Amino acid sequence: MPIAEQAYAELTLRTVGVLNLVVEQRTRREITEAMGIPASTLRDMLGRLESLTGSENQRELARWWQQNRVPWVRWLLGQMGLTLGDLA
Repeated sequence: MPIAEQAYAELTLRTVGVLNLVVEQRTRREITEAMGIPASTLRDMLGRLESLTGSENQRELARWWQQNRVPWVRWLLGQMGLTLGDLA
């Protein structure tokens, strides 16, 4: 399985929510408040996501998610036997 697909398989709705907020350049405090999670959970989650994606920091993680958000959706749909066209 390619590295990106391995990362895709690990993403949850919660981690996707965090990734979206990282892309929006929210602070860690803003992310914890928006997601309703403790700072320690966010720290662990970001560390895991950075490791999973090969990112060195939140800026690289945001860039990775910007580049992989649509491919992840396509991959996710494929796991369900669907395509983007099926949603129209």
